[in-house]
Amino acid sequence: MACACTLTQHRRTLVIFFVNRCQYLHLNALQVTNSEPTRDFEYVTEGRYALIDPGKLKSFLSSKGMSQEELGRLINCSRGVINRMITKKRTLPIHLVNAAKALGTIPVALQPSSDYHEPDEPTWEIPPPRGWKVIGFIRRFTKAANGLAYCVAQLENEHIPQKFSRGKFYQLSDVQSINREEFVYRLVRHPTVCTMLKDSELIVKFLDVRPFTNNSAWWVLDEWIDGQSLDELMDEKVTIAREDTEWIASRILDGLTDLHRADVIFRELAPERVYVLPKQSKVTLADFELARLGEGMPSVSGDWKTPNPYRAPEIGTYDPTVKVDIFSWAAIVIEMLCGDPLANQKQLSEYVHDEATVKLLLQCRSAKPSARPESISEVQNLWTNRRVSSR
Repeated sequence: MACACTLTQHRRTLVIFFVNRCQYLHLNALQVTNSEPTRDFEYVTEGRYALIDPGKLKSFLSSKGMSQEELGRLINCSRGVINRMITKKRTLPIHLVNAAKALGTIPVALQPSSDYHEPDEPTWEIPPPRGWKVIGFIRRFTKAANGLAYCVAQLENEHIPQKFSRGKFYQLSDVQSINREEFVYRLVRHPTVCTMLKDSELIVKFLDVRPFTNNSAWWVLDEWIDGQSLDELMDEKVTIAREDTEWIASRILDGLTDLHRADVIFRELAPERVYVLPKQSKVTLADFELARLGEGMPSVSGDWKTPNPYRAPEIGTYDPTVKVDIFSWAAIVIEMLCGDPLANQKQLSEYVHDEATVKLLLQCRSAKPSARPESISEVQNLWTNRRVSSR
């Protein structure tokens, strides 16, 4: 089975793309390319994404008297994609090139100059677990304030052709010894927790944990997940159909129900940890062990040292309850609907004219835990009894 997701490098690269052989779509007198740009434009990328400076993008929009919605129409994207350029500070290279063309500038003019700080690269190598080989990286290394570093790789079994695994490599060498024992305890206990979830169709299937000498590093092996992460889907899709948004939101709630029944709080639920197969066939939640291993670890938005829009604000101040997952769920659904997980009532209402939906989502995403519903089952009932609609 071919790899279903785009494998990313974990080093920052400067790429020169060539566009003179691309095919173009004429839209509103603008030549918009639908294929990967491949010539004449220099810009900075990290993995599969091109970096964006939101301030520069907004400045060009203002100077042109152009709204985000107008830019989206010109480059054949929804306004949600433009919102993600600003909130995520990144986009697909194709969107960067087309946005620059629409704004009458070059791609690098919309990118950060010196304010981007790439995380330190590890100085150690990543030995594969016995019986497996690393064939590519899905997510580059991320390092938390507590010293834990991790990456996600695609592994292939050395003895069974075309058998893949989604492997998480956790490096503990920089974790203080007083915390390392707790990390090891959690990793040792992880298979027991997974046993309680083995019948769930919405949680990734666990395969094995593999420690290294002196517990300096661990591999956590899950079954390979077909499909794309929701994060990738929102970057690539011009828009997500309302019926798909409704279905994905409901399935995430079902997955959280399974976790909470096993006394597991996700804590770090985010679009990159939700995998979706097309045509409403399957949703899978992954990496829930990160909840306790990497408290304080940045998510995608944390790469820019900005607040994680999916993480409930009370995390890190006291022991979280199931309400932190309700917050994360609402932020994800709001982003699917309008492209911005931080959207306020006015912004969200521009996309959704069902007051019950807007009210429920904003209640679930309230900064005050006391204002949120008490449980996932309560959210499910409220969600089922209203209808997602848009203008």
